[in-house]
Amino acid sequence: MQEMDIRLIFGVLLGRIKWIVASVAVGVLLFASYAYFFVPEQYTSSSLLYIRNMASDTEANSATASNLSAAEYLANTYAVVMKTEPVLNKAYTRLNGELSMGELKGMVSSSLMNDTTLLKISAKHSDPKTAQLACSAMAYAVADMFPTVTGEVTSAKVIEDATNAVQTAPNVLRNGLIGALIGLVLSVAVILLREFLDNTIRDKETLQMQFNIPVLGEIPSFTPNNVKKGGKNHA
Repeated sequence: MQEMDIRLIFGVLLGRIKWIVASVAVGVLLFASYAYFFVPEQYTSSSLLYIRNMASDTEANSATASNLSAAEYLANTYAVVMKTEPVLNKAYTRLNGELSMGELKGMVSSSLMNDTTLLKISAKHSDPKTAQLACSAMAYAVADMFPTVTGEVTSAKVIEDATNAVQTAPNVLRNGLIGALIGLVLSVAVILLREFLDNTIRDKETLQMQFNIPVLGEIPSFTPNNVKKGGKNHA
């Protein structure tokens, strides 16, 4: 087992560059093909709500530290509350039965925008129009039910209605990059592991590095020019 320094590692990898490139290419092809052929299309629409904490916010448009803290707490808890029956029923009514309660619950999510009192409602679906309609219905349902759920100490207002849904899956480019990275890491790991476990001494530099002794001479390896078929080679 030989100890490998940076120069040796670089030399080993450079000598196997074709294998590394081939592994990267295979990784890109496999992961991109999987995303393109097997991952279903998905579209996402989003809407923004402004959360106002009336218990600590005396000005309608201020964003004090206490307001931000309260809004963050409400947003984190409302990720669960928004999927309760009263809120879902409100959104379901706005959709006129175009989606079932189970479908609506599974396609919506919420998150708080960093350092703001803005709550982002998102909806994902294979049909862009359905995603947009569900997002809009859920956003207004949240705004309507927010005071009831939080005990009239907060309010929520839709400041950006559901956007046109954009395709978010499959992401062929991202999957291809992931495949390239995996192919690169695996190929480099296998090449270095094989080299690290190889005890073969190929040259005097390796011998000197491994045993720390001087080389007094070298015996060349040769093959006779004329060897009869079936004969033996003698060195």
